[in-house]
Amino acid sequence: MKKIIILFAMLLIGVGTVSSQGAYEVKVTWSYNYPFYCLSELSSDYEFVITLSIYDLVNGVEITNSPYNIEDWDETQTLFIKTQTQVEDWCIEASSAPYFRVTAIVYMVNKSTHEVYCSKDGYVYKTCNQFSSGALIQIFFE
Repeated sequence: MKKIIILFAMLLIGVGTVSSQGAYEVKVTWSYNYPFYCLSELSSDYEFVITLSIYDLVNGVEITNSPYNIEDWDETQTLFIKTQTQVEDWCIEASSAPYFRVTAIVYMVNKSTHEVYCSKDGYVYKTCNQFSSGALIQIFFE
C-alpha cells in the first residue's frame, strides 16, 4: 500500500510540472522540421522575439497592448503571463461574451543588425472559460 501511495504522489507531482502555464497565460512553443533553412544560421548571434496579439472577435477589440518576449537562441518556448495577456480583466468587462483569436509570431533576429532572418506565426481560438486554463500555441518552422 505504501508503494502505491508513493507512486500516486509521484504521478501527481509529474502532472503538475508538465503544465507550466497558469490561468489566462499563453505559452508559445516552437520547433523545426528538418531540413529547415533557419537552422543553418541559428547561433548565439541570434535571439527570438515573440509577439502576442489577442483579438476579441465578438466585441471587435484588440485586448493586448503589443506585448513581446525575448528569448535566447537556444530556447524553444516563452510564457506570456496574465498581466501581459489582459484577458482576465476583459472577460469581466466585456459587454458580450468574448471569443478570442490568439496569435503569436516568433521572429529569429540577428542581435547586431536587428534584421529578421525568419519568422513564423501560429494561432488558436479561445473563449473566456477555455482561457481560464491558459492557452498553448505551437509553431512549427518548415
